Amino acid sequence: MRGPERRRGDHRVGRRPTASGTPALFSRAVVTGLLRERLKFEGVIVTDGLGMGGITTLYGLPDASVAAVRAGNDLVLLNSADAGYQASAIEAVKQQVRSGAISMDQVQPQRRG
Repeated sequence: MRGPERRRGDHRVGRRPTASGTPALFSRAVVTGLLRERLKFEGVIVTDGLGMGGITTLYGLPDASVAAVRAGNDLVLLNSADAGYQASAIEAVKQQVRSGAISMDQVQPQRRG
């Protein structure tokens, strides 16, 4: 029997989400290192809604989106009622790709599973 083909990152910030205090869904060590490399998860990794209070109290949507993509999440949920704010998050990721801070491989569709 096959396991689930997607995982959702969680926005909750526990006592020690990572050694640095970074929420797990923004941690490359957790998303890529643990899920992809150590646990060999090949499905789609989806963030929790980045417009939720657990995230918005610490990060703006553009910064949260960039951090989520850098960590290795495949699908970033931009649950903001403000379409302009969503567009600014998308533009922030595009700027990071253009500058080379995020590789094109990270944002290109890949077959998972």
